[in-house]
Amino acid sequence: MQLVGLYMHAKEPDSKAHNDTSGVVGMYTSTESWLIGGFHD
Repeated sequence: MQLVGLYMHAKEPDSKAHNDTSGVVGMYTSTESWLIGGFHD
């Protein structure tokens, strides 16, 4: 089972910078292993 949440931060329309992206990840396997993480770019 996997769960992912993603949010894209919009910039001003005239900005030349790329949009920022943030997210969280969670995963559970049949062998009872867990993976949890987060990221921001």
